[in-house]
Amino acid sequence: SSSSNSSNGVVGQVVLLGAGFDTRVHRLPASPSQRWTWFEVDAPNIQEFKQQALANLRLPDGTTHNGTKNGTSINGKKAASTSAATTTKAGSGIYNKPVYVPVVFEKDNWVTCLTAEGFDPKIPSVFVMEGVINYLDSETASATLRAISKLGGSLLL
Repeated sequence: SSSSNSSNGVVGQVVLLGAGFDTRVHRLPASPSQRWTWFEVDAPNIQEFKQQALANLRLPDGTTHNGTKNGTSINGKKAASTSAATTTKAGSGIYNKPVYVPVVFEKDNWVTCLTAEGFDPKIPSVFVMEGVINYLDSETASATLRAISKLGGSLLL
């Protein structure tokens, strides 16, 4: 049986653990033929601040992160929700939109939170954990690495 993501043409998932202020998802154009779902896992206060800062981010085609160009919605429509959309058509390109997953690593079960937001362990996944491990205590860091292994992460960066 196929998952909802794979039936939508998603070929892979990228999970940014401790995404912080990383903006690669907003800078890399999405492939119209190969859709990837991007998940950004981080503390709720960091994600809120980041989303506010990104509200008027200009993409390479001059469109903003929230789907507007010069203050006008593209195609006269409201911007898509940032929690459900995997891509947004903006101006002349298609750009990835992350699914924000608010988590406090030492307190929350990040795997449960990630799965609740649509992560599918059956779809190939890349886990990126840049610059976050030094913020975690050793027990949480080890548990996080074990969880990635159990999820069948295709690649850990």
